[in-house]
Amino acid sequence: MNEFPTFEYTMSEVRRAGKALKGDIIWSEDAAPEIKRVFRIANDWRDSHAHPMDRVRSQVIGQLARQRLRGQLTAARLKRMPSIRKKLRTRCLDVIQDLAGVRVILPTMKNVEAVVDACRTDLRHTVYGEDNYIVDPRPSGYRSHHLKLAYAPADQSEASFEGRRVELQIRSRLQHSWATAVEAVGLFRGENLKGGAGHDEWHRLFILMASEMAHIEGQPEVAGTPSRVDRVRELKDLNTRLDAAAFLDSINQAVDFTNRFYNPVRSEFYLIRYDLQNRSVEVRGFSAASGSQTLQATEQQGDRFDAVLVASDKIENLKRAFPNYFGDVQHFARSLRRIIKGKDLPEYVLAPQATVTPRPRDLVDPRWLRRSTRPRV
Repeated sequence: MNEFPTFEYTMSEVRRAGKALKGDIIWSEDAAPEIKRVFRIANDWRDSHAHPMDRVRSQVIGQLARQRLRGQLTAARLKRMPSIRKKLRTRCLDVIQDLAGVRVILPTMKNVEAVVDACRTDLRHTVYGEDNYIVDPRPSGYRSHHLKLAYAPADQSEASFEGRRVELQIRSRLQHSWATAVEAVGLFRGENLKGGAGHDEWHRLFILMASEMAHIEGQPEVAGTPSRVDRVRELKDLNTRLDAAAFLDSINQAVDFTNRFYNPVRSEFYLIRYDLQNRSVEVRGFSAASGSQTLQATEQQGDRFDAVLVASDKIENLKRAFPNYFGDVQHFARSLRRIIKGKDLPEYVLAPQATVTPRPRDLVDPRWLRRSTRPRV
């Protein structure tokens, strides 16, 4: 456990750092030492959630194995500093519940309900809150089931991590395809669609698609959306005006995957870095401590990069868990095309990826990270 970042500040210092980050940061030579200290405290507080996050993910994987689920996927991430600062407008740094997030993606709603029940009762951690955005979708159309956990140490060696908050997000593949398409379109257009900013018609398209997907899954639709006949008619009109399906295809083709992959053997954490200027993606493998340091360095480079530090059991699963960074919105695009053609949308099941055990000393082949297509101008 020594490789995980530790935390050496007080909670009073965390709260003060959060208050400082809540407002505008005005750089000057005189203010520089205090600004650096504020960011150092906030980053260290975030990074101290890496070990609890990793342990929760491992325990959830154990739950999935006991249920013998196929086609499931898990990953975890530490929250990006720009996103943390936005949340500080409404809450204190020490009580943000999703500095660490574990994501579970399952084939069907039946699987989602079973895993939620198991995690609610069988994990040793305290469930101090719950948000069921599947039964009660957000106005934006977002749907997922969130369990808010307070970390319970396994033994005395973990005592310093007691109470760290980890948010467990459990969703179906349809819900995941919707959520990551929102992020990918926003990333590509340079708009924070996820945060409510950006083009009104794109927001409307995603709201209507969320209701259509909820209908297919037998779940409540987004409040205020029209009947299915009117919904499909409006989706057809929006698709024509936005050229939405073609735009989604262009995202797939425009993102350039880097030809370089660092440390292609299995790592504890992976840093996914999306270059907003060149529309290229770079992935590096790290330990938790060195990954946190590199994430901090990337965040200090300004607005050019969008980066996230991810824990995943396989390199290949990164693209499936975070397709928005790789321009992979094909599943959502397929769903949109089926709907506007008047076809039913089945609950989508992704066939398990075929794997071959490598020969001794062979490295995992990272060719899935490569794309010869250059960004469109």
